[in-house]
Amino acid sequence: MARVTIKDIARETGLTANTVSHALRDKDDISKATKNKVKKAAAAMGYVHNGTAASLRSGRTGIVGIVYDNLLNPYYSIMTHYLDESLTRSGYGFISFEEKSGDKIGIPMVNRLLQRNVDGIISFLEPDDAAAQIFARSVTVPLLVIGRHLQYDNIDYIYTDDRQGGALAAEHLVSRGYSRIAYMADTLEISCARERIDGYRAVVSAHGLPELVMLGPDSYESMVDKMLAELRPDAIICFNDMMAFEVLYALDKRGRRDIAVVGYDNIQNELKFPGQLTTVGYDKAQIADVAAEVLLYKINKKRTKTHVFNKLHSVTLVDGVTTPHKLY
Repeated sequence: MARVTIKDIARETGLTANTVSHALRDKDDISKATKNKVKKAAAAMGYVHNGTAASLRSGRTGIVGIVYDNLLNPYYSIMTHYLDESLTRSGYGFISFEEKSGDKIGIPMVNRLLQRNVDGIISFLEPDDAAAQIFARSVTVPLLVIGRHLQYDNIDYIYTDDRQGGALAAEHLVSRGYSRIAYMADTLEISCARERIDGYRAVVSAHGLPELVMLGPDSYESMVDKMLAELRPDAIICFNDMMAFEVLYALDKRGRRDIAVVGYDNIQNELKFPGQLTTVGYDKAQIADVAAEVLLYKINKKRTKTHVFNKLHSVTLVDGVTTPHKLY
């Protein structure tokens, strides 16, 4: 079945193709009666807007690329949900990309994004140096990074106060009587991991407690086994909530319900699980709104000399059941 075109509607209504086009786009130069006539005919004929043709005319696709590194992490689903709400209000859609090769965006991912003709990019991963240079030269496809504290002078970013988050988690455990507090992460190659551990280190040092750190890339269960054997922690601060839930599972299997656990991201604000995890939280919906607003401004203005936008969002400690007061 042939696709219904604007010319088909023009023939049906006795109007010009230009009038039909303007009516379908609600242009001010078309009367309300004519718009109603055109839209009624379009609906009856089964007309579907040709987004590809429109993008060729305008030079825009109305699509934003969203990049993350792990489909299994519900944090990304939650943030993408909020981003979708924000983008939809401005008439934009999104396509998602999973970066499986590491913790940063490299040249291959940049090429994938640009080949899909996205108008802009929101990434939860920071670019490596080579990729950052591409964005420095490409002024028509803006990049905004969420959750990373960047040092590049040409890339926008929004991040949480990760140093404060790490400190809040450690201070909370100290106040509950824990004295062998460990920090667990996959890597320290990304800014948020470094800043969270910096906050943790500052607190344990101030209280004269040992610094106990366990890094990947082993499985979380094997990391828990190493921690129990080598570090002997009475509490564990995890880089994020997904890790924290896996650590709780591993500890439960080993009969170690005496060890407190703290996560980061407060995904239980959106996903309700039994047994509230103690975690560090922040306003994810607000971050998504700001990210969409800044990126769409850059897309629509195409300003090459606008200042780099960066915003620090505050964090709070969400007290759950996984950090009870330690019994002596």
